[in-house]
This record gives sequence, structure tokens and C-alpha cells, in this order.
Amino acid sequence: MIDKNSALYSEFVIDGVKMSMTPIQLLTECMTPQAKEKYQAEGLAGQVVDESLDSIHQRVNLDSEKTAEYLKLVVSALDREVPLPMSILPYYAKHKVARTIIDSIWRKGFHTLEDLSVSLKFRWNSSKMGSMAAFYSSVEALVPYLFELDVLVDEVEFCEAETNLIDVEVLPQGESKAFDFDDDPSSWLVFVPFDTCSFKLGGSVLSAVVGDNGDRPSDVHDSYYFADCYEVVRELVEDGVATGGVTVGEGGLLCAVRKMLEGVECGVEMNVGGVMSAYSGTDELQILFAHVPGVVLQISDSDYDYVDSQFVLQDIAYFPLGHPKYGVEGVSLQKSVRSGVSGILASLLNGQAAEGED
Repeated sequence: MIDKNSALYSEFVIDGVKMSMTPIQLLTECMTPQAKEKYQAEGLAGQVVDESLDSIHQRVNLDSEKTAEYLKLVVSALDREVPLPMSILPYYAKHKVARTIIDSIWRKGFHTLEDLSVSLKFRWNSSKMGSMAAFYSSVEALVPYLFELDVLVDEVEFCEAETNLIDVEVLPQGESKAFDFDDDPSSWLVFVPFDTCSFKLGGSVLSAVVGDNGDRPSDVHDSYYFADCYEVVRELVEDGVATGGVTVGEGGLLCAVRKMLEGVECGVEMNVGGVMSAYSGTDELQILFAHVPGVVLQISDSDYDYVDSQFVLQDIAYFPLGHPKYGVEGVSLQKSVRSGVSGILASLLNGQAAEGED
């Protein structure tokens, strides 16, 4: 029996305007047939009246010389639930779904996007003004994104909590592949963003722990590009061409590379100059800490040309980051720009962003 008291089945009035559909009716548009039957209901559970709240920005000047300090703060925050501004929650919802789907790439088995479905659990504090408006906006943002990905909703739940968060589980579940970091100094680490959005710090863990710097969030929106990236990377992993990999998710690129190095005696000389050049006007901290979903892959030098051809064939932008190196502890950051390649990538990204960039 469905709990008819759930906010999922309630009529919403936001900023004085009655919404035409309940959250569950919105979600039905991207549900599996079984879920549609399970969650169908007649009538309404009640009415939710709320107002949208804008974020109050308290500008904090960030210093690229403090990158190591910021990294420690972000890593420590990943172990706890950091509250997000309500205006950020619709962006966060799409990012959470994107990175959880990417995580399925590292599982054993063969999983195309069409094979996957998701379970959504909204843990929400309905007592705060603006919170339920943010909930409705989050559902509105998720539905078209999932629909275009062709990933359907199999389970959905709403429950009361202290902090507004979304738990996402990708079905079917599976055992993760075991990757051993290759300390071969000729091997490559390659960064593949799964969206054409800009690198922004709004809504990032860095912004949450240091202070809201007034930046906009990275607006994950390009489902079709995501699907192309997913399929190419999935095949590289399944074929063993990618000898290792990690999802770039919460915490950003620098946290992802740091995770790859856990338990490894060598470090990495990482060059983000090519990324900065391709995303002109973007600074180092945005590249390192923005929540743009993607992956970091490790590939052998002998497979580099093959990997390059696969990405070029699908018009997917990728960025060589550097190599493992003994004598380097953790991640040593470089910013020199590689000529030629970065210009090509900038043209590619600018062309794709023109269709839907914020």
C-alpha cells in the first residue's frame, strides 16, 4: 500500500502558483512499467504550499596557493553530509544521478545505459521554508534528464530527514572490478568529462566548506553527450584497454585522482593546463574542485593512439593529465599548456556548449 501522506502524492503550490502535476505524476513519465503500476494512485494526499528561496552569497576569495589546504578540507567533508543551499538542489540532483550511473562502469558484467534503472530516495527536511519548493524543482530537473538518458526509475521514496539529500542506487547491482594502479611512468592518466557544462564552484563541496563564493553551479544537462561518453568508456574498461579508473564526482577532479593513489607508493605529476585552455576563462580551482561528472582513466602508452581514435570518432573531449612518478608524493600540479591539442579541444567543447550551455 502506497503511503498517501507522502509529499510525492501531494499537490504543490509554489510562489502562489499551483503546479499542474504532483511529483509522482512527473516521475511516472520516466518509470519502468512495473513502477508505474506500483506507484499509481487516485486523488491527492494533500497540498504543499511553499516559496522559492534564493541563495544568500557571502563572497569568499579563494587562493590557488592553498590548493593542498582546500583538498584536506574537502576530503574530510566527504565523510559527512554537508548541507547545500536550496537553490543548488536541482543541480545537485542531476549530478548525483550522473555520477552514480558512471559508477556502474566499474562493475563486473555488461551494462549499457538501456540495461540500467535507478532507485531514488529523497531524504528531506520539509519543515524549512523553501525546502519543499526545492524538492519539487529537483524532481522537475531529474525527469527530462533521466528520460533523455533512457534510464528509468524503478523505485522512489520520500522520507523526513535533517538535511536535504538524494540517495541514488543503480540497478542491477554488481560486484566492482578490482583495479591495481600501474606505477609505469610511461602510462597515462586521462580525464574525460561526461558533460559539456562549464566548471563552476557553486554547490561544490569546496564552496560548502570554505564559504559560498557566489559562483553558479555546473549545470549538468547534456544527456546525449553523457550517453556517448558512457558507451565509449564502458567499452574501454570491458576490453581491458583502461587498466584502471575512478569516477569524478563529489569533491571534483583532484579528489578523484587522490583516490586513485590510495595505497600507492608513487605520485602523479598532473597537468591541468590543457583543461584550463579548452575551458577559456576557467581557473585552476574550478577545474580541480567543480562538480562536473566524468572519469579519470589509466591507460598504457602503447594504447594511447587507440584510445585517442575512439574518443575522436565519437567527438568526445578528453584531457591527458600526466604520468605516475616516483619521488612525487600525492599529486604534483602543473599548469603548462600543450599547444595544438588544447586548441582543438576548445573548439570541440565550444561547439557542443552552444546547444545548451548555461
